[in-house]
Amino acid sequence: MGILIEVLFTFINFLTANPTSIEFEKIEREYYLFKPKFNVEPSPLVVNLHGYGSNALQQRIYTQFNKFALPKNIYVVYPEGVNRSWNAGIDPNNTINDVGFINALLDTIIANNNIDISRIYVCGFSNGGMMTNKLALELNDRFAAFGNVAGNLILEEGQSIDFDRKIPMIHIHGTDDLWVPYQRKASRNRMDVDESLEFWKNHNKLDQYSKEVISTKSFFKKTSLNKIVFFNDNDSEKVVHYQVVGGGHQWFGSAYGSNILMKSYVGRNNTDFHASEELINFFLNYKLENNE
Repeated sequence: MGILIEVLFTFINFLTANPTSIEFEKIEREYYLFKPKFNVEPSPLVVNLHGYGSNALQQRIYTQFNKFALPKNIYVVYPEGVNRSWNAGIDPNNTINDVGFINALLDTIIANNNIDISRIYVCGFSNGGMMTNKLALELNDRFAAFGNVAGNLILEEGQSIDFDRKIPMIHIHGTDDLWVPYQRKASRNRMDVDESLEFWKNHNKLDQYSKEVISTKSFFKKTSLNKIVFFNDNDSEKVVHYQVVGGGHQWFGSAYGSNILMKSYVGRNNTDFHASEELINFFLNYKLENNE
């Protein structure tokens, strides 16, 4: 009966959801807000950012994030990027202030909902994952942990890293990703997966490493899954990497990522885990200090 109630609640929430908007720097910015079923105590909030060419509603459907947020009483907000993109530092001519928008959006949601401000998190897909990295660099006083699916770190020209706070980061990526390649030749400011992980590992001063083989390939299964963790004995701010060997440009585990059309366009899915579930499990290990 409990499962049926949860399914019904999710279905009703989906049907009745309408975008809300705020004006930021003379631009009307829309977002969808998923609210938990029970909210007596202040609840966590996850900001979930769509990829380039996508939108907030598509991200909500594709990631199935609400399904995993519901039983843990988590708010989820899906903001809309201007022209279906985020200013993550790829285009030096892009002047949209998305860092400022996300900051203002947090203020709006906190003012009108029962949010635990020590447990606010952000994740994103592709261009949204790149934006997540930018928020880790420029707005890390608002977020307890960060999650990146199929995106990489971009350092803008002249950008300085002038903060000491260690950044909990989870990075999920397929090795056969053709849209945001796992390994690539050095570009102006855009890192590949290994370089992104190395950056956060070094920033957090993590000197130990573990690797777990979660699943292997077979005749019928063309992807495998490794979990790589960078850590040390003194701190909990880990950098975790789910490496999907043979995986494409996917939000792994999504039911929408396994159809033939999707696979032909973005590459193979992997259903040995669900990216949304792993992101939430990682996030809930962390709270912002001095924000309770």
